[in-house]
Amino acid sequence: MTYQEHLDRMKSAAVVSAAKALDYLDVVQIPHIEALLDKNPGGIKKWRERGVCPWFTNITQKVITRSALTYQTTPKRSVYVGDSINDQATEVYNDLTAELEFILPSFDMEARLLKTAIILAQAVVTDSGEKILFSVLTQANCDVDYDHKTGQIRSLMYESAGTSARGNKLYHYWDAESVVDIEVDENGALAVVGGDSHGYGIIPAAILFDTSQPTSGFWPREAWDELIRLNEGVNLFHTELRFSQRFQAFPPLFTNVELPDDIVVGADAVVNFKSDISGAAPYLEYKTPPALSVNLKTFQDWISSLAADVAENWGVNLTIGGGGSADSGFKLVVEEIWNLETRKTRQRYASKFELQLFEVIKAISDARGYGIPSDSWIEVDFKEPSLPVNELEKWQIAKEQIGLKVMSIEEYWRRENPDITPAQIAERKAEINGNEIPDFTQELTGE
Repeated sequence: MTYQEHLDRMKSAAVVSAAKALDYLDVVQIPHIEALLDKNPGGIKKWRERGVCPWFTNITQKVITRSALTYQTTPKRSVYVGDSINDQATEVYNDLTAELEFILPSFDMEARLLKTAIILAQAVVTDSGEKILFSVLTQANCDVDYDHKTGQIRSLMYESAGTSARGNKLYHYWDAESVVDIEVDENGALAVVGGDSHGYGIIPAAILFDTSQPTSGFWPREAWDELIRLNEGVNLFHTELRFSQRFQAFPPLFTNVELPDDIVVGADAVVNFKSDISGAAPYLEYKTPPALSVNLKTFQDWISSLAADVAENWGVNLTIGGGGSADSGFKLVVEEIWNLETRKTRQRYASKFELQLFEVIKAISDARGYGIPSDSWIEVDFKEPSLPVNELEKWQIAKEQIGLKVMSIEEYWRRENPDITPAQIAERKAEINGNEIPDFTQELTGE
C-alpha cells in the first residue's frame, strides 16, 4: 500500500471517532460537551451567555478500567531453549521489555475501548547504550495493511507526536525492510524527509485484539460508539439539570423601570429606581417558571437502565445514581459472570500478543546482537482471573482445611506466595505467636 493510500484512510470518520473515544477515556470531555451545546439544532442557544456550565462524569473510564484488567498484575515471562528455561535469555528479555510494565496497563485499556491496539518496538541509541522503545498505535493515529492469511502486517503508517523541522505533520511508514519519514504540509502534499533500512526482516509490531479478531479489514467497526453516546447523553443530562436548578434558585428579575447597571438585588435589598415611568405604578419582582411537570426521576431511571445495558455489553456491572447491589456472594457471581468470562477471553488474546511480541524482540535481538537465542521460545503465565467473591470463597475453604489439619498455614502461605522463604515463614509465625524471631543466617548462608 502506498504512502498516499495510508494517509487517505487516516482521514476517515472512524479515525476521528476513535480519537474522540480516547479523549473520553482520558477525561478530555469538556471540549466535546461544548461542541454538543453549540450544535444547531440540538444544543442550547447562547448557552455561554445564559450561564450554562458543562458538567460530566466519566462513564467511559469506569467501564473500561473495570474490564481491562489483563495487565493489572504483570505476567511471569520465561524464555526456553528446547525444554529448559534459559535463565540468561529470560533476564535479557525481561530487561529489554522492562518499560512495558508501565505501558501495558494503559495499552490494555486502549485495546479494550477501540478493540485493537498495537505495540511498535524499535531500537534506539542513548547515552547509556542501546534500548528498545515502545510506541502505542491505535486507529486514532495509525493505518495498517494487514494480511489475514499470514496474520502479518504488510505495512503501516502512523502520525508522529512531534512535527517536522518546518512545523508540518510528520508520519512514519514501516514495512518489513525499512522505515520512512514522511512530511505532509498544510496543503496535503507528501515529501520523504528521511528513512533507513531497519534490518529486522519483519515489521516490529505486536497486535492485541480485545475479545475477537476482525474477519475482514483490520480495524473493527466503531463498537465504542454506544459507550461514547451514553456518556454524552449522561453529560448533557447533568448539564441541563444543573442549569435548571440554577434557574429555579436565581430566577430572572422583571421590572418596568430603568435600574442601575451594577445593581445587585437580594432578599434584604433596597432598590432605588433611576427614574419614574410617567405616573404608572412601578413594579420589581422575580418570576420563576411554573414547577417542572416532568418527573426527573423517570429520566434518571431510564439513563440508569440504559447504562446498565451498555455496560453489560462491555462485560461489567455498572449502576448509575444508586440502585441495588448484590446481597450475597452467589448473587454477585451471577451479576458479574460476564466480567469473568470477558477477562478469560481477553487473556487468551493477550497470550497471543505476548508470543508475537517475543518474536518481534527476538528479531530485533538477531539484528542488534542482544543475545536472545534464535531457537528460543517464551512461556507467559498470567494470573488466573477471579472475582472478589471467589477470593472470599477460597479463603473460607482454606480456613476449613487448616482447621481440619488437611493443610498447614505454611502450605497456605506457600500457595499464595511461591517465592516466600523459610526465614519469612518463621518471621510470620513468630509475629503471630509473639515469639522471638529465630536466626536463619546459618541455614541461608551455609556458614
